[in-house]
Amino acid sequence: MSIFKLKTRYLAVLFACGFFLSAGYELWNYSANYREDRATEALIQDVPRNLNSIAIRKALSGLREKAALDST
Repeated sequence: MSIFKLKTRYLAVLFACGFFLSAGYELWNYSANYREDRATEALIQDVPRNLNSIAIRKALSGLREKAALDST
């Protein structure tokens, strides 16, 4: 039965490849999550926070204009 032996420099190369692949994946995964979070934040910032009050103001201004036209 033969024993599989690797030279020390091959082990170092394999270790370095594994390390850099793992580090690259972690960086890629972090940047993907960061981009997704930033996109969600941008969408949330674009939405008006007080939709009800805006709708009420529009309705009231429409009623005021109608009342002003009716009174003349």
